[in-house]
Parts: sequence; C-alpha cells; structure tokens
Amino acid sequence: MPIVVSQYIVPHQKQFMMNKEDLLKTFSVFGSVTDAIVNNQEGFALVTFNNAVGAFFAQQSLDNYQLTKLGSTLKVKWVKQAASQE
Repeated sequence: MPIVVSQYIVPHQKQFMMNKEDLLKTFSVFGSVTDAIVNNQEGFALVTFNNAVGAFFAQQSLDNYQLTKLGSTLKVKWVKQAASQE
C-alpha cells in the first residue's frame, strides 16, 4: 500500500514544463514510485512512493534542486493524505 506522497511545486514559473517521464526519472532514484501525476497548468506534480524512506530521501535531496536544463528549481514538500475510507 502506498503510504507517502511528495510533490514538486514551481512557484511563479508557469513556463516550466516537466512531464511524467522526467518526474519518474528524477524521483525513482530514491525508491519505488507507485504513481506520478503532473499538472503543468498549475505548476505542480504529485509523486507517490511505496515507502516513507524513499519519499524522505527524495524530499531531502530534491528540495531546492536546480534543474539546469529546464531553468527551474524544484520545491519538494510533504502532502497530507486523507484517511482511507474503508
């Protein structure tokens, strides 16, 4: 069961475009990514990791990371998850 969601936010950089493949390449280095959703119109994406360890290391390593080829900086933070409805 996926337990942690992390996201990138690129404030005030609407020209910034990162696709799902870019996102998976960037974040999967830190662990098993079970889902990735990109919303370039709003400038954010959600990345779901299989475990908290991978998500933690991704957040610690990628927050304020310079994406030189894209001319942007990643902002990575935790997203609160709603309690599952069972």
